[in-house]
Amino acid sequence: MLKIADKYKIPNFILPGDCWDELSFSTFLTSPEDIVDFDDELKSGKEICKALTDQFQNVYFTMGNHDTRLWKQLVATGKATDKSWEIIWKLLDNSKIHYSKYRYAEINEYWRLTHPKFATKVGGFPAIRMRAKFDRSMVLAHGHWYGEIPDPSGKYYLIAPGCLCDPSKIAYANAWDTAYDNWHPGFMMVVEKRKHILFDLNSPYGIYLR
Repeated sequence: MLKIADKYKIPNFILPGDCWDELSFSTFLTSPEDIVDFDDELKSGKEICKALTDQFQNVYFTMGNHDTRLWKQLVATGKATDKSWEIIWKLLDNSKIHYSKYRYAEINEYWRLTHPKFATKVGGFPAIRMRAKFDRSMVLAHGHWYGEIPDPSGKYYLIAPGCLCDPSKIAYANAWDTAYDNWHPGFMMVVEKRKHILFDLNSPYGIYLR
């Protein structure tokens, strides 16, 4: 992704939720393989975020459900303040990152990037309803899926850009069998106001990076 951004001089990066896993603060039951020391997660998070701010002029993070795990622990123990939602970002010690307590971001009048409460597939009825509600093309995080279709009007898109991670290293996605679709690594590039390209592991990077 960074090579593509450098090649095409992409100035801005937006992550629509779940920069962090915050497994140390999860209230869900986990398997032994899930246990990760938060110091290790913080160290890796700083390295990744520095790579982003070194590459892009502007880096924006919105909230995902995993980003709020520490904050919810503070609320549950009565130690939260009106600014406690910011603590996870302050731990990055990276002043170049712009972060929001909201679960969505908008690009011009055409795109809405969102981390919805529910994990919805791009062709699912909830995604179509969200497109109708916000009158924009919808980029849907949270499901770790990948793909795109035009909405029924043909004017907009419903897009799942994939996840910027190695799914084989996420313990709770591998510790037991489920009927849930496999996570799909990928990312999306907006090249013009209404034009975009999706990339995944099968994209012909040799063509794009010539």
